[in-house]
Amino acid sequence: MKIDKNSRYPNWNRRWTKAEHKLLKKLYSKYSNRRLMLEFNRTSPAISSQAYVFGLRKDVNGRYGEWYRDLRKWAEKEIAFLRKHYKKMTASDIAAALERSSGSVSEKAQRLGIKKAKVWTDQESESFRKIYRKHSLAELSKIFGYSKSAVFRKAEKLGLIGKDRPWTSTELKYLRKNYGMMTAAQLSMHLRHSPLNIKTKALKMGIIKLPHWTKKEEQYIRSHYPKNGKKPIAEFLGKSEASVQQMAAKMGIRRTYWSKDEEDKLRELFPKKTLLWLARKFKRSVATVWWRSRKLGLHKDK
Repeated sequence: MKIDKNSRYPNWNRRWTKAEHKLLKKLYSKYSNRRLMLEFNRTSPAISSQAYVFGLRKDVNGRYGEWYRDLRKWAEKEIAFLRKHYKKMTASDIAAALERSSGSVSEKAQRLGIKKAKVWTDQESESFRKIYRKHSLAELSKIFGYSKSAVFRKAEKLGLIGKDRPWTSTELKYLRKNYGMMTAAQLSMHLRHSPLNIKTKALKMGIIKLPHWTKKEEQYIRSHYPKNGKKPIAEFLGKSEASVQQMAAKMGIRRTYWSKDEEDKLRELFPKKTLLWLARKFKRSVATVWWRSRKLGLHKDK
């Protein structure tokens, strides 16, 4: 039984408020991510990413260090439960039953040498070959008792899916009929082709065409792309960011990211401000600010 992320962590896909940021700055160094997950109703990666943006770290010598050293050890009953149910239940369900994290469950199972992998029998492979076209990956995983990735790998081994598999007439009709109504990812579940293969086939069939660029639009890219990047140009011209980036690459235009004045300002402000504040100041992403500060050797000072 899979636990729904929306019911377990209601705020996992919502934006962080200013009050939550203040509370996170106070509590992150003292408490574990497991305790903060209960406080904010968010996942551990979401908490870690926000802490990384603000430059927060755990106080190993303080309260968090005491909690970390006194971690609950695995009892014999818990190990017996893990050995009994690991092949049938998911790691998240076992973690919920034992009140542990899924990472600790999978790590303990790896140390004990417990594996979930099963061997496909000849009867299963024959029935899988017959039923594969009629059901989705989720339905096949329930029927045979394997994960979706295992089902997909089995289909690749049997030659039922792949780049070299030819298109049938029924698949082409389905593609022509439903391409505008469904996304490429949804069509891949029905046609058993990858989304990239579906898009390239649609281009060859003339269902979709490459975007047409006028001379004025090319001039606009040539003048604005080095300073502003793809996002504002895509919003102004009404095109996707990927198409703008592809057109700029064809024209041989690259973005000039940092000037000398901006680097000097970054050297001045980096020890005092957070990465999020600097990203808003320079109108860039947090990742670009982090990489530029690393190249300039500012992380040692901070």
